[in-house]
Amino acid sequence: MIEPLTPNTQAILLLTAPLIAGHGESSREMLTLSEYNRLTRILREKQKQPADLIGPDAQDLIELCAQPFGRTRFDALLGRGFLLGQAVEQWNARAIWVISRADSRYPKRLKARLKEDAPPLLYGCGEIGLLEQGGLAVVGSRHVDDELISFTENVGRLTAKAHRPVISGGAKGIDRAAMQGALLADGNVAGVMADSLERAALARDNREPLMECRLVLISPYDPAAGFNVGHAMQRNKVEWRQSGTRKCRAHPSWRTALAKSAECGRAGADSFGRDGIGGSGTQTRSTSLHTARTTGCLRRL
Repeated sequence: MIEPLTPNTQAILLLTAPLIAGHGESSREMLTLSEYNRLTRILREKQKQPADLIGPDAQDLIELCAQPFGRTRFDALLGRGFLLGQAVEQWNARAIWVISRADSRYPKRLKARLKEDAPPLLYGCGEIGLLEQGGLAVVGSRHVDDELISFTENVGRLTAKAHRPVISGGAKGIDRAAMQGALLADGNVAGVMADSLERAALARDNREPLMECRLVLISPYDPAAGFNVGHAMQRNKVEWRQSGTRKCRAHPSWRTALAKSAECGRAGADSFGRDGIGGSGTQTRSTSLHTARTTGCLRRL
């Protein structure tokens, strides 16, 4: 069952979200991240929170908070209650939840590492508790051959056997291969989506792991949003910080990485974890794998 939106999240949605409900809407009037951060500083100074902007006695606070942004714009955003209701109805029908930076359920590691760069909102589907586990982040190219796909699936399997979650972007190619490898090995996976969360939440391949609480899909962007290059780049920031990622030492070529993977497969996940394998594409591939700093058998050098 989807938990109701908190009043804080309702207010933040009104101010920062496009609220796409079956149709597109220009987001040029939404508060940007920097504008939202400015608003939160004003609220903190007055010992208030976003929910106070939609309360019965909000007029004086709205007058104060709206000054840097324009009262007409601010009122227009807060007046989108009907559109918010439509969007929430659509999200609930797809088992999509929404949390905000003001909620206690917002991932603590993400807030601690990104601070004011943390997305004001996270949309998601699946077991939210997986977001507190960290894991191994895998990011790579969409266009790779079958050999490298097989290697990446093996990375996912080894990570699952080491009882660590895989964190990846859900895009075709390397990202999806890592997630698929972990899920087939009964591992846990967090997918950080740059677009089309709504579609991914309904995908047949995701249905079983979502129901089994082995998969969580999240996005800082509206569930109906389409692909955007800028969103994809920003998504990687969320992915790395969620896992605690720093770039790992890369092998000199992807072929060396494949050979090393085979050795690690024989030795077990513990050997793989200590070696911190990543294919850098320094010779013939543009793919890169970034591994998380984790504990135990997947601890990086």
